Amino acid sequence: MSNPETITIRNANMNDWGAANLIHKSAFPNDIYTYADNIRAFGTINLVAVKENQVVGYITVLVNSPTPDGRAMWMRMRPYIGYVGVLPDYRGLGIAKELVREASRKALQYTGEGYIYLETGESNETAQSLYERLGFEVVPPDILRELFNATGHANSRVYRAGRSAFGI
Repeated sequence: MSNPETITIRNANMNDWGAANLIHKSAFPNDIYTYADNIRAFGTINLVAVKENQVVGYITVLVNSPTPDGRAMWMRMRPYIGYVGVLPDYRGLGIAKELVREASRKALQYTGEGYIYLETGESNETAQSLYERLGFEVVPPDILRELFNATGHANSRVYRAGRSAFGI
């Protein structure tokens, strides 16, 4: 198993595309998105966690301008954590937590916004626990309507965390 002190978090580059895609597809093999493509996309922050020259975790955050009338919630929210994942053998070591912390700090500083947003499945208790430990709170439907003219999805939860959760 791995020691979290030997994990390095750095900016992703195109050489990390295959590993980032493998991390995503190992968790969601039928997902229609290829989050690794964000590594080359303008308006994103992409980080990887590396252990002994192997990419073991990946996160992507959208920091470009939102689309206020976008059909999906992720199009309307910025900054927005689009995906975070860790290879199965490295889960439970705090890697996702460090990826979320570092990416959130960078995204909030870059955009100057007061909150960072994300969505997770209603049944994904592991992710919900992680986000809540990091200071994320569920965004109530009335706030979603007020801020984004949307109510969210029945099978997901929208979370947000303020700058103070990340020492900003």
